[in-house]
Amino acid sequence: MLAGWSVICAVVSATCTILIALIKPDFQLLGPVEPVGGSVVVLLVLGIAFALLAVLLMMGLFETARRLDRFDEYKAELEQQWGPIDDDKVPQV
Repeated sequence: MLAGWSVICAVVSATCTILIALIKPDFQLLGPVEPVGGSVVVLLVLGIAFALLAVLLMMGLFETARRLDRFDEYKAELEQQWGPIDDDKVPQV
C-alpha cells in the first residue's frame, strides 16, 4: 500500500512537471523574475508537495521492511526479558 501510494504521488508530481513545461516552456526558477500565471504556481506547488509525499512514503516503506527483517531479533530480545510470548510455549495454568 505504501509503495502504491508512493508511485501514484510520484506520477502526479511528474505530470505536474510536464504540464508546467507544456504551459510555459520558458519558465525559469533561477534568473530574472518574470510574472507567471496562477496555474503554473499551483502546478509547481502541487508537484513539489507530491514529490515530498512520495519520498516520505518510500521512507516509511523502507522502515517497515527493515522492521520486518529484524522481527526475529526483536522477538528474541522480548522473550529474554519477559519470557516466551508464543501461545505454545506459555505455561498453562
